[in-house]
Amino acid sequence: MTTAEEWNAAFKPRPIHEYLEASVAEFGSRPAADFMGKVWTYAEIGALVDGTAAGLQAMGVGPGVHVGLCLPNTPFYTIFYFAILKIGGTVTNFNPLYVERELAFQARDADVRIMVTMDLKVIYDKVEEVRKDKILDKIIVCPMTFCLPTVKKVLFSLFKRKEIAGIPDDDAHIRFDDLHKAGAHPKPVGIDPDEAIAVLQYTGGTTGVPKGAMLTHTNLSANLEQMRCVFERARRGEERMLCVLPFFHVFAMTVAQRSVDHPGCGNGAAAAVRTEGAARCDQAQEGDAVSRRSDHLHRDQQFAADGELRPVQHQPVPVRGRTASGGGEGEFRKSSPAAFWWRATA
Repeated sequence: MTTAEEWNAAFKPRPIHEYLEASVAEFGSRPAADFMGKVWTYAEIGALVDGTAAGLQAMGVGPGVHVGLCLPNTPFYTIFYFAILKIGGTVTNFNPLYVERELAFQARDADVRIMVTMDLKVIYDKVEEVRKDKILDKIIVCPMTFCLPTVKKVLFSLFKRKEIAGIPDDDAHIRFDDLHKAGAHPKPVGIDPDEAIAVLQYTGGTTGVPKGAMLTHTNLSANLEQMRCVFERARRGEERMLCVLPFFHVFAMTVAQRSVDHPGCGNGAAAAVRTEGAARCDQAQEGDAVSRRSDHLHRDQQFAADGELRPVQHQPVPVRGRTASGGGEGEFRKSSPAAFWWRATA
């Protein structure tokens, strides 16, 4: 016979980039990402995020600005993800396997005017067609060779030249090397984790037209705190995570890629990469068999002043937009601050 006890795990939500900053401060010299043999430390990832955030901020990216990421799993995803969030912008993920029609629909629906992509023809050519339709204003182009170690970089340039897109020299195209400001830091931006939309994540469209689900910093912070419980056997600074699932998918974005930003939950930065870094999770009580459930859009509780969770009557807050996270046409609907709960069984 099984008995169960439920309880809520309280935590103080914070802007997502602060998790990364904590990891950089504590594990600066540790490897953060390994992509095809090229390794970046936490300090290097942090510097790339800061320099990229400063460049984006100079372009006008900030609160209320939606930036599209049409990227495969490379370190560029991690860099731009945190750079956008750090300056108060909103990330909108795009599947790089989408055809032009699908990219155009989502870009128009999400009001994305800036898209980040790679200099690979298979992706760039589709994004450029969307720009030519005047849906996008700017394309930020990231070089594949940046991600490769020296020998592979040379070999790629020699034998894969036909796969590299020709990028026009005009105001609509910004190369990563021109955007990134080495050694620079963005101007601080005040971010309310309960209100600021961190990610506009689109559904797959299996039950109709894809719709944008609004995820606040609090929603994502709840996911990270949940991971502290899940990775209970990880040893701080010694674990590795293999990231294979695409980061543009919400599961990999939450569990794999974004664990780089949490000083207690491991890290990930690219497809099929070996990653190591900060991971030590609070131990469950010995002898307990624990199963956990995420509910980052929990509608029955909110944070009280003392940081504890209290039952509330949820009232969706209408926010201006053209899609709805709950389905159908109309306004966005935003949930109450995130919470999660877990169940222990004897």
